[in-house]
Amino acid sequence: PFKVYQIGRVWRGERQQAGRYREFLQCDVDIIGSSRIEADAEIVAVLYETVKALGVTDFVIKVNNRKIMNGLMTYIGLDTARAPAVFRAIDKLDKQTWDTVADELQETGLNSEQVSQLKTFFELRDAKKEKLLDGMQDTLRDSSEAREGVEELRKLALSLQAFGVPDNGWCIDPVVVRGLGYYTGPVFEISLRGSEKIGSVGGGGRYDSLVERFSSAPVPATGASIGFDRLFKSVKSLGLTKLKNKTQVIVLNFDDAARDSCLKVTTELRRAGISTELYLGQEDNLKGQLAYATKRDVPVVVIIGSEEQAKNTAQLKDMKKRKQFEVPVTNVVRKIEELLIC
Repeated sequence: PFKVYQIGRVWRGERQQAGRYREFLQCDVDIIGSSRIEADAEIVAVLYETVKALGVTDFVIKVNNRKIMNGLMTYIGLDTARAPAVFRAIDKLDKQTWDTVADELQETGLNSEQVSQLKTFFELRDAKKEKLLDGMQDTLRDSSEAREGVEELRKLALSLQAFGVPDNGWCIDPVVVRGLGYYTGPVFEISLRGSEKIGSVGGGGRYDSLVERFSSAPVPATGASIGFDRLFKSVKSLGLTKLKNKTQVIVLNFDDAARDSCLKVTTELRRAGISTELYLGQEDNLKGQLAYATKRDVPVVVIIGSEEQAKNTAQLKDMKKRKQFEVPVTNVVRKIEELLIC
């Protein structure tokens, strides 16, 4: 199979929502050409390891199967043409109350008995995985497609265990349907606990029929995406963001007579692999530029004015220890490397 990941800008033709923009940054990971359930499990494992690597600990990947949902629609006596509208309503259950979703379900044409059947089925989500699977299989026992979907989730559970995804890192949730109509098998969503109203920060599933729309042969495929904008908004809402300034050194630029020396020192520091900023703001005096460096929490400040240029030296200010050193310009890089290590 063809395995690929990519990060880039994408666009959607939908109404903007919180953390959901028309243009946004997205990371995709896909496995094309494999129908094995291990491929779906590997995608879920990648999602788990990715979110974990970002430092987020309180999250869960919710898993379901579109085959089960198709069987559910047959169970309540709904024709497939009306299913997408019902799926879109169900997909809102984590962000809206059941009564609100029930009203929308009735607006799609479902009667009160069908809505009641759905509610009873979704109440299974509170059960443990094995009991939940048994309950879904028993309720939808007359649907061969649903039984196949349940069996796939049982195999997925075993594969996730082998991949090292902990039991509390994922769950089976019959409410997860994914709004797009091309999903054909297991589907999954990443949910950060405490920011459910923002929605899932990533998700995906199996889409065996999608590639066929653009080629002459059917190609099985599975994959997922993480939306960086919504992920950042969720992480920020939970107070987990710790934005750290990456600049190690700032070279002040307040004396026209010493400007060339400032530019040369900036270049030498950058070539030495030291993240260096040359001050280019509106402040034109030493005091104002030092205040900027303090606000930016930059570890080391380089000061070169007319006096320093005349002596071919530079003042190096250690902002944390509040110490200042005068060194020859030729020793600036070495001294700053020492200060950054300390």
